[in-house]
Amino acid sequence: MTLIESAKANHVDPRDYITHLLEKIPQLPEFPKKEDLEAYLPWNFSRALATAIELP
Repeated sequence: MTLIESAKANHVDPRDYITHLLEKIPQLPEFPKKEDLEAYLPWNFSRALATAIELP
């Protein structure tokens, strides 16, 4: 599935999800751990978490 279709399948607004990814993913370390990336999967995303997630 594409990112957009995955977001839709998980009842997440694709625009909010992609915007969140583009803002937060570049702030991750060069080689992030699997656990760090799992927070950004569409089924773990929510609007409340989008503003609450603070990355180093």
